[in-house]
Amino acid sequence: MLSFRPIALTTLIISAMLFPQTSLFADEVDTSEFVRVRYSEKTPTRAIAMDTAVVHFESKSGDKDAATVDLIGAVHIADTEYYEKLNKLFTEYDVVLFELVAEEGTRLDPKETAKSKESPGLIGGVQNGFADLLKLEHQLHHIDYTVKNMLHADMEPDVFMQRMIGEGEMAKIFTRAMMQSLNQSGSQSDKTAGRMIGSLFAARDKSLGLKRVFATEMCRQIDDQLWIFEGDEGSTLIRERNGCALAKLREVIHRGEKKIAIFYGAAHLYDFCDQLVNNFDMKPVKVTWIKAWDMGEISEIR
Repeated sequence: MLSFRPIALTTLIISAMLFPQTSLFADEVDTSEFVRVRYSEKTPTRAIAMDTAVVHFESKSGDKDAATVDLIGAVHIADTEYYEKLNKLFTEYDVVLFELVAEEGTRLDPKETAKSKESPGLIGGVQNGFADLLKLEHQLHHIDYTVKNMLHADMEPDVFMQRMIGEGEMAKIFTRAMMQSLNQSGSQSDKTAGRMIGSLFAARDKSLGLKRVFATEMCRQIDDQLWIFEGDEGSTLIRERNGCALAKLREVIHRGEKKIAIFYGAAHLYDFCDQLVNNFDMKPVKVTWIKAWDMGEISEIR
């Protein structure tokens, strides 16, 4: 009998949180990962934090008057403190282009979204469910999209749904997920299951154990996850939505904005990096990190 092995099931769950080929564009700047797990010094196998990247791009020519772009990666469920740091960071930019499949010009008030406890669509429901399970918070309940410099830069729902359902992309994603499941060996599946069980029993708080499992698997399986959603030729879910954001980027550069951020799920940043280097004549010059999930025991926190 054919069945999903644990590694494939975990991939589908993780991808609902992240919607996340690696690349290295400059010797001094590593852009091969945009989500990382940090481990305890006392117990090197124990995950204590998961961070997301902020990648700073400048003009290849060194023109100090040219626009700069920061790619701010996100996970869509995280600690409250993570979103507080992001809201503060956003105030430093002339404009922040943000991800959200919604009508053009949408500006969500987190207070209203949190009251309703609703997020658009199936994916939002999955994210909300896992936020509760892992004792985390949903992005839409904390990021303030009403401030003046926030600018919607994503597909509208009718276009997105036509591509995903009407043109059969969702079916292709599930087919690739099944293929990935069948390609995994039994020993790999056993190891994955073993890591899950070990992490759950090792943690005093079971939600903490689950966070360690999902954070570790998210980073370990990123290439597989990207292939499931992108395939070999790109997809609506990542590449075409990125195209919407990049079209907005050209608009705001043309009107003279200098300090720009693109705030999207961390999985989108691989393609964004390629596009900025190849089509915008930019280069990455710095990567900084923001803690999204605190997974340390009290004794491990310094």
